[in-house]
Amino acid sequence: MKNVSGKLPVRIFISFISITFAFGQVVITEVLFDPDCPLANQEFVEIFNLGPDPVDITGWSLADNHSIDELVSDFSWLEVGEFAVILEQDYSECFDLVFPDEVNYIFVDDNSIGNGLGNSADVVHLINATGDTVSTVSWAAGITHGHSLEKIVPDFDNIPENWRESIDLLGTPGSQNSIASQLIDVGIDSVWVVPDHPRESEIFDIIALFSNSGLVGSQTNISVNGEVVYSLWIDPFQSVQIPLLNTSRESGTHQFLIDALAAEDYNTENDTISITVSVAYDYGDMLINEIMYDPLTGNPEWAEIANASSSEISVLGWRINDKDEFQSSGISTMDTIPVFGFAVVTKDTLNPDNIYQSNFPTLNNSEDHVYLFDPSGKMIDHVFYESWWGGGDGFSLERVTHFLDSNYPQNWGTCVSDSGATPGIRNSLFAEQITSDGVITVHPNPFSPDGDGYEDETIISYRVPFTQAYIHAVIYDVRGREIDTLFDQVSAAEGIFRWDGKMKSGYRCKTGQYILILEASDSWTKSVWKGNARIIVANHLK
Repeated sequence: MKNVSGKLPVRIFISFISITFAFGQVVITEVLFDPDCPLANQEFVEIFNLGPDPVDITGWSLADNHSIDELVSDFSWLEVGEFAVILEQDYSECFDLVFPDEVNYIFVDDNSIGNGLGNSADVVHLINATGDTVSTVSWAAGITHGHSLEKIVPDFDNIPENWRESIDLLGTPGSQNSIASQLIDVGIDSVWVVPDHPRESEIFDIIALFSNSGLVGSQTNISVNGEVVYSLWIDPFQSVQIPLLNTSRESGTHQFLIDALAAEDYNTENDTISITVSVAYDYGDMLINEIMYDPLTGNPEWAEIANASSSEISVLGWRINDKDEFQSSGISTMDTIPVFGFAVVTKDTLNPDNIYQSNFPTLNNSEDHVYLFDPSGKMIDHVFYESWWGGGDGFSLERVTHFLDSNYPQNWGTCVSDSGATPGIRNSLFAEQITSDGVITVHPNPFSPDGDGYEDETIISYRVPFTQAYIHAVIYDVRGREIDTLFDQVSAAEGIFRWDGKMKSGYRCKTGQYILILEASDSWTKSVWKGNARIIVANHLK
């Protein structure tokens, strides 16, 4: 009779009659000799019927090196595939929470199994009614307090390698062992790359450590990204280190999926492992392009990065640090930046267009170092800004060019956009090149500001030989009289403004010739460049 309630049955002691049984069919599968229980004498031994027939356990006994105990139970037959738990006579509650709903209880005839199982060494024999030992387990070392000694494969040889410490506290009395396995268990223990962070086009090796924790050897095929690259035999309890791939990659992050494919592998959860290989970028492939270190109250700090390489770049694993906050982790999203594209990196989560970095540093207003690292940990750009470079009070600090050094003060300045910043778009100060001479162009010229909707204004474009300058542009008539001031502010190296042919009084200029004088003063050196252009006002042009 079985107890199906999870509680101990009424103990009925009866005499057993010996019968013939299948020798070796019932085996010891688990022993708890060092229990973590509030009361003493809470050890157990678990037995299992391997089949193919039910076995009558009447008259059986259990022994250690010093004493033998008769087994007492309220049932006689152990069915095929069933467990039974042998407990001490005064067992109380310790394993009730880990017993399965249906469990077969057997008790020894006194309050201890043997003379009390040894925690560091002992042996247990299961003896049938005719006095034959049908199963034995021994141990010569202790295990973690409260854990049991479990058999890995019940129907395999009773060798030391077929026994291990349970995963579960208190073991698994009456149910499948926590370390149960079949004969083959090939797994991947670890994988690594040499060198750790290869450079672009540098040859690197992917190496993996494989092991077979099963009880028999196995022929195993190893694949990388779905392609079999190695086939090997792994003996039981053997670990093998294999160089899987000798290859190179372009800069960026590359995923490799490694599989160990062994026939009849019991545990497939340890058969697959992936590794991310970060091939370092070259210095300057990505640039710090704009820094908002002093935003208006309530707005986040951020840094804009620009892709200055020849191919798109994934931001996964990139990170921005400052001198006080060096973090090893970075951006966790898979977004990419196209060539000449931009991305704004910030701790702010409100703007979905930005790239989130949870540990984005707190930037200082007076000065700070801003570092940009690629996924390999290589520093790709570094800016040491100071407040006198520009920015502050809600205005960003903008980079002027991509080809000048990141720590050249004249390559930075305060954003001149009305919005105070240009996140995600071309900088207001951006210049593709800095010329040694200034240029002024006027188009259309002549133009006809007569209000008929045709060429009513002219567009004046300029490029000056400074990264950032104060531009003062004035229109004069041929007698040298000032007509109007067209532009008077800090500007990038190049820009445009318009003239509608009117004087500062608002009256329309007469047909004739006018002179534009543009003066640019370098924001850093105070050097001055002057240029001029002739503009013709010719009304009623068609």
